[in-house]
Amino acid sequence: MRKVLSSLIFMISFFTFISNSEASCTYKRISDLKKIASNVNITYTYTIVDNKASFDIRFANLTNDIYLYDSFNDKKYNVEGEVVLKNYIDGVKYRFFINSNDKDCKDEQLVTRYVTLPKYNIYYGDPICNGIEDYTLCQKWGSFNINNYDAYQLQIEKYKASLIKKEKNTKIEETTKTNEKFVDFFLKYYAFIFTGIIVICLIIIFYLHRKDRFDF
Repeated sequence: MRKVLSSLIFMISFFTFISNSEASCTYKRISDLKKIASNVNITYTYTIVDNKASFDIRFANLTNDIYLYDSFNDKKYNVEGEVVLKNYIDGVKYRFFINSNDKDCKDEQLVTRYVTLPKYNIYYGDPICNGIEDYTLCQKWGSFNINNYDAYQLQIEKYKASLIKKEKNTKIEETTKTNEKFVDFFLKYYAFIFTGIIVICLIIIFYLHRKDRFDF
């Protein structure tokens, strides 16, 4: 009787082990889930209200096998298809986790995605940037350490002054190069130049002398 009972317990334990093994989170399943998670597409759009930028982040290709976790706001999104997360601040790097929603691999971390939102330039479009719109501090997006408008204006004026100085230096360089070319040309052909001048002078003298002689 004892042997029969031991055999029965062994068989129950064996089949339970097999059942648990079949239901366990396998390496292949994790690999498949990671492929699904890697297929999630992320884009963002922005709106500017009262000179402040706000971003909406869109996650597409979500499935029931995975869920999205926003570590910044400590929120979980378990949806299929796509989800749009609203009102994110500019100039911040956000981290999102895509985890498993599979019952056998529950909450397994599959992919980590980072979304770095550009910093909005609150002085963008200021008239002080007229004519230098390509300058870094005049761009719509950019991260720079400027605390107030006076400091911003000072940097712009310095940049404009550097452009004027550069333009003057360019003109001086062009004039110098022109003079150098003239000197090089003269030194190279001075013998021909003097010969030509002498010939021209002799012709003029001969002409004047002949005119006086024959009076015509």
